[in-house]
Amino acid sequence: MRPLEILFLFLLAATALADPLEAPVQLAPTSAAHVEVTATAVGPLAIWIRDDGVMKAQGRYVTNTAVRGAVASFGDYALVVWTRADGAVMAVRVRPDGMTAGVVRRIGSNATGPIAIAAASDRYFVTWAGTLGEVYAAIVSDVGNPLVPAMPLTTQSPSMINEIAAAASENGFAAVWHVWSEKKVFATTAAESGVPASMTPLLVSDDGLFPDITSNGDSFFAAWTDGDFESLLARTLTLDRELGRIRSLGKGMAPRISWDGFAYTVAFARNVQPRPGFSFPVLWVTRVNVAGGVVETLASAAALLPGSWDVDARSGRVHLVRSSSDVAIQSATVREPDPRMRVLRH
Repeated sequence: MRPLEILFLFLLAATALADPLEAPVQLAPTSAAHVEVTATAVGPLAIWIRDDGVMKAQGRYVTNTAVRGAVASFGDYALVVWTRADGAVMAVRVRPDGMTAGVVRRIGSNATGPIAIAAASDRYFVTWAGTLGEVYAAIVSDVGNPLVPAMPLTTQSPSMINEIAAAASENGFAAVWHVWSEKKVFATTAAESGVPASMTPLLVSDDGLFPDITSNGDSFFAAWTDGDFESLLARTLTLDRELGRIRSLGKGMAPRISWDGFAYTVAFARNVQPRPGFSFPVLWVTRVNVAGGVVETLASAAALLPGSWDVDARSGRVHLVRSSSDVAIQSATVREPDPRMRVLRH
């Protein structure tokens, strides 16, 4: 590496330290294939899945059969869900320190891997990709007991789902996913009862990948990467399947989004090019107002190798977890912003 490049990396690191990103906490000495984080009432809870199928929560063992997993929380405890290679969908309640606090329950089947979960008070919406190209969902209690048994939300499709995300509003739920072979982003919504508004998937973008979705308690907000892996795009979505116009969130890829009570928080990667022919991805955290405009950049952190990351927030506190071969698994919290700034976000 040339001296100029070393200097640039040093300045980048110094900038990251100057950001409101608190000192990261090392959660594990090795990297993971997939990480997620949820904001419990007492602090962040991170889960990760290794290549061998072992899932851990805050470093504590959960299972060794996970293909993909997800976590969500409404109060002190969280609910962790995962899919297995045999298609089973499992759930267990977890304490903030990562210790399981109940029995493992089977809540569904026919899963191909991708799974997501969203919390609505003490009820959880769990959705996953089905073996016939459909989307399944179940509504379960805070300990994983099925309240609404697993059922398909969409019709079958010849294209398999590659990624899926979920969100919960005051009156219902939404799921968003992408089909890699088509580079398209789809969505569906369901009432509090779990009944879908329509079995036909709603086309959110005909040129997009790696979507995520959240809710401000009323409508839903979806973000994704364009098909060229260059720009972040977003649009609103209502329970009645009304789509807002597509908005640009700037350059970046693979967004992970959350509603912190005041604005949307977005974690994403953006390639930095200090000179022609030399570039690397940097992980950014920004806030987006309800109109889709970027109003504040919270933090940046060098992510020199591809990896996995997630973000969640509550009451203005933003929690970030990331993993790659250069940083292993780290968790960090962005300090609560100046309350005066909150007025500008609406």
